[in-house]
Amino acid sequence: MKKWFKFPLIAIVLILSLSLVGCNDNGDEADAYENGDTISGVFTGTGSGHGGDIVVEVTIEDGEVVAIEVVEHNETEFFYELPFENVIHSVVVDGNLNIDAVAGATLTSDGVLEAITEALEAAGMDIEAMMLDGQDGGDEGILIELETDVIVVGGGGAGLASAVTAAQFGSDVIVLEKMPFLGGNTIISGSGYNAVNPRLQEAQDPPVEDSIEFHFQQTFEGGDELGDPELIQILVEEALAGIYWLQDLGMEWQDDIFMVPGALHRRSNMPVMPLGTGFIDAFQNFIEESSYVEVFLNTTVEELIVEDGHVVGVRATDADHNTVIVRATNGVILATGGFGANIEMRMYYDELWHVLDDGIPTTNFPGATGDGIVMGEDIGANLVGMPYIQLLPFGDPETGSLSGLIGSSMEDHIYVNLEGRRFIDEGARRDEMSAATLAQTDSRMYVVIDSRTVPTGAEYNFFGETHDALVAAGRIHRADTLEELAEMIGVDPEVFVQTIEDFNAAVDAGIDEFGRTVFHGRIEQAPFYAGARMPTVHHTMGGLQIDAYTRVIGVDGEVIPGLYAAGEVAGGIHGTNRLGGNALTEIIVFGRIAGESAALQR
Repeated sequence: MKKWFKFPLIAIVLILSLSLVGCNDNGDEADAYENGDTISGVFTGTGSGHGGDIVVEVTIEDGEVVAIEVVEHNETEFFYELPFENVIHSVVVDGNLNIDAVAGATLTSDGVLEAITEALEAAGMDIEAMMLDGQDGGDEGILIELETDVIVVGGGGAGLASAVTAAQFGSDVIVLEKMPFLGGNTIISGSGYNAVNPRLQEAQDPPVEDSIEFHFQQTFEGGDELGDPELIQILVEEALAGIYWLQDLGMEWQDDIFMVPGALHRRSNMPVMPLGTGFIDAFQNFIEESSYVEVFLNTTVEELIVEDGHVVGVRATDADHNTVIVRATNGVILATGGFGANIEMRMYYDELWHVLDDGIPTTNFPGATGDGIVMGEDIGANLVGMPYIQLLPFGDPETGSLSGLIGSSMEDHIYVNLEGRRFIDEGARRDEMSAATLAQTDSRMYVVIDSRTVPTGAEYNFFGETHDALVAAGRIHRADTLEELAEMIGVDPEVFVQTIEDFNAAVDAGIDEFGRTVFHGRIEQAPFYAGARMPTVHHTMGGLQIDAYTRVIGVDGEVIPGLYAAGEVAGGIHGTNRLGGNALTEIIVFGRIAGESAALQR
């Protein structure tokens, strides 16, 4: 069983210039040798990533991969580390080439895997034997028994927030994560965190008027008044305290405030670090410095242990096929996320879209398969809101991920269909925007911005990608004129230019034919940008019913003693539709409550 805190860059040394060690003029590995069934040497492979070729050197000693070095790549800064770590860890530590791509970085994951596979093939390694499925080929393993105060199932944002909080209340904590890395959906998120923040909102030009009551109203009404009012009130009242708590853990925030798509108002606070890395880094730093928290990766929890009606532990399996029994003296927190990556499950529960088969990708990481919901239901937990599945119309058409999205605040965007026309209020609810996009030709749209928010091209989007890099990779288009941009995206230039002129007139008049009320300015400053987007499964609002202390409620309406839930595994907060920027608020607010409740045995 592997204990792991902060994931090191396993043998990753990023070298600006390529130096192929030990290769002769024919590309063969000069220092490689075979001795019977053993292979040793340094072997080179190349794969295709977002930004071009990814080149790796794989060091093999006596038939075993001992190191992998990425020696050349053009992947976007900040966005390559997680997929590189995931793939390299799986090959070096587990000897496995059968690896799920990191959601949001599929092409990068596939590119480094392709490069490693090419190098292994050049070495003469048995590729088929390394395609492990996690079930066969291993021993049955041994029984491992552990005990702690609090068990946290899931190492994403909600799970780590729970673990850190429980530790702050003096509890020993074991975190069990089935993936080979921490972070879950949080680490690949756009990082917007909704909170009424007067200090920042009042400093805007013009000042942003907001209140906790208005945040409650928009959240409640934005979910068609089907969210639990008590939980929503907790969400909006404790949101700002969550920011201060994260600051105390060392997380830094920008001094600006944004409106992420679907947020309905300008209250999205943004970390300094891209994606959700700031959240996860803050948690990992605490765990490294604390003696209270142990983290186990590649450990899949399969069953809750119930004795005399109380949840007292979990049964799991680790990567070495060992059966792991962990008992908790205080409580078990489920923080396993939603089921957006489970096609069968989302098709079973969907009552709205009727298109959620494998033709609709997801922004979620591969581990979001609804495990905690199933385990909770197995012991009598009540499920709420399961049919409510959120699509987000901003997925990459190739991967479904949110990476590559241009611009920053929603106020800068307009959306046009493949005919070059606007079709929706860009500040609308996410379900409304998704439904409208599905109704367009090929269920596609283009996000269009000008250079007011991207004056140089070196600016980062919410995912740590520069617009220059996205243009170079062919993922977005940039042109000096609207007519040229129209040609690039294949729409009628005359229609497209008229669309922009009509939008600019709406900005000037403050009256828009689609009902848009939030404007940042005209689209008029060259160069102009456009990026293709499509609807993708983003969030599952349904899950385990919880109360104000995050205690899980049974089908009989009573609390299930010893069981808590936080994050997307819990249902009933958002109703039919989640506001953009409320998810990260939820995981912090309710993650903290779950950690405190379990530590204090509420």
